[in-house]
Amino acid sequence: MKATAVLEQWRYKVPFRIARGAFDEQHLLLCRYEDAGIVAQAEAEAAESDAGEARVQTDIAAALLQDGLPTAEVVAALPAGPVRNALDCLRWDIEAKRRGVRAWQVAGLEMDNETRVETVMTVTISAPDTMAAAAAALKGASMLKVKLGSGDIAVDIDCAHAVATAAPGSALLIDPNEGWSFADLRRFIDATRPLDIALFEQPLARTADAALTDFRAPAPICADEACTTRASLPPLLGRYQAINIKLDKTGGLTEALLLLAEARRLGLGVMTGCNGGTSLAIAPAFLIAAGSDYVDIDGPLHLLEDRSHGMRFEGLSVSPPVAELWG
Repeated sequence: MKATAVLEQWRYKVPFRIARGAFDEQHLLLCRYEDAGIVAQAEAEAAESDAGEARVQTDIAAALLQDGLPTAEVVAALPAGPVRNALDCLRWDIEAKRRGVRAWQVAGLEMDNETRVETVMTVTISAPDTMAAAAAALKGASMLKVKLGSGDIAVDIDCAHAVATAAPGSALLIDPNEGWSFADLRRFIDATRPLDIALFEQPLARTADAALTDFRAPAPICADEACTTRASLPPLLGRYQAINIKLDKTGGLTEALLLLAEARRLGLGVMTGCNGGTSLAIAPAFLIAAGSDYVDIDGPLHLLEDRSHGMRFEGLSVSPPVAELWG
């Protein structure tokens, strides 16, 4: 038996720009397991931009794998985050391969190899004309995710109009990544009412989102940074109408499936999202995406390269992962 955790750097095609900054590469935690003919793997975002933190997370995972595969109880006791995500998804891959079935069958989900989801494609922050050009190149997508939060709400408004003009057939998913004040949100809404906006994703900082209580925007407001696990849900009720489930936040597929079920019970809409990563990161997320209202799993399309046996994109339609990749 051999179990390892390594830190990898994967380059973006062009810098990926959001409200928190621009990133040239992604720090990824890769966990692998080999035993009795089984080769399993899983991936998480070790850190968004901090190389030192990425190394810390990798060292923690390596220590946990030093004596073999941690038990489900040990993994579940870890704090939600990249280490637990990688180890939890690794255990799902191992279980599926040991049983000779697919991970969605292990989970009892109603999906198969023919299941398809359509992902949004992300237009990152830049000048309005640059964002318009990027949107025009994606003309035909039913929905575009528009990264805003430039620091100037007037510029953000111009960017949204520019994207909408360049891609008139695409609904817009607006994502300022906590970059607005409540006044900014209201001003943006007033200035963009003619636009086809499907969702506002985390417009306010999670520490300031009490201002959203009982506020109704023209489109649902979705919690991203404010939503991590089931424990984070109670304060979100009355402030948000949807949540964004990311496995790096939930700490793996196990909690993500439970969070999906609880969100549905509470009447919340669901989005499946991803951080920067290869197809290996979005392979387990596909199981959540298949039951979501909004899907944002375009991460591998922004990288210079992808892993072998990567997810198959036909336009923006995504097929389930093959067993050689995960699950």
